[in-house]
Amino acid sequence: MLRTDRIHYETFQYNIGKAKALITIQDTLDKLVEGKFNFSQIFEKLGKDILQETEGKIQINEELTKRMEERIKDKQKEIKESIKSLENIFESLQTVYERPLYQEAVVIIVGSFETYLKDTVVTLVAKNKSVEDKFYKELKDSLNYSKLRESGYDWENLLGHLVAEKFNFYDTQQINELYSRILKIDNIFKNKSVKKRIQNFIKLRHLIVHKSGIVDKKFKNETQTKVPLDVPYPVEKKYVLDMIRSISKVVEDIEKNIREKEFSKKEKGVGVEQTK
Repeated sequence: MLRTDRIHYETFQYNIGKAKALITIQDTLDKLVEGKFNFSQIFEKLGKDILQETEGKIQINEELTKRMEERIKDKQKEIKESIKSLENIFESLQTVYERPLYQEAVVIIVGSFETYLKDTVVTLVAKNKSVEDKFYKELKDSLNYSKLRESGYDWENLLGHLVAEKFNFYDTQQINELYSRILKIDNIFKNKSVKKRIQNFIKLRHLIVHKSGIVDKKFKNETQTKVPLDVPYPVEKKYVLDMIRSISKVVEDIEKNIREKEFSKKEKGVGVEQTK
């Protein structure tokens, strides 16, 4: 097993949980705005259920029954007005911001993926001599006293950061080259289709951050999307959840490969296998 730090995977999972929460909230708001939650009927039924439940079980006269019915109707009216106000607020938010929570989920997912990949590489290089040796050329040309001093003389982490800064963790080709080199596997994405889908998802993140999700010529050319220019790219619940599954699978496979790799002879018996 290569030595790593479990916190990187746990942080990734934590942030994916936040993205899923945003998706759930947005989905609930969508249903509310579309009228799929009929609160009026719910409260009308509640009032009737109360009367049916009490009928025959307590002695009430006709006048008291009438007052109770009027009271329930008044409350129903108040609740309807409150719910209508909330619906108007949610509808306005939906119109103005154009499904922002799905977009925000995309940004969180891609950011979590990029951070996990980078932090894991830093730790793998810092804690495993066999991994460090794979980047001899990059490190030989990068080491200098000023960088060592800036790192607070944290030699091991400096080596990891020097390797990480050589790669673009938003580029699936570079990600694959880096992790294939470390883990000795052909393709961490398993196939070209998954790799392309994740790359396009990363490009969508850039479009959201830099262009408010409005399709431009660069995005259209790079992703071959059929969405017209100058309109918001439709970010739907199913698509985002599918990408969470795809990206999570890549991360889980990386973790599995890290656990299965053996120490080099120089490292056997040295230190702990994982830092918690």
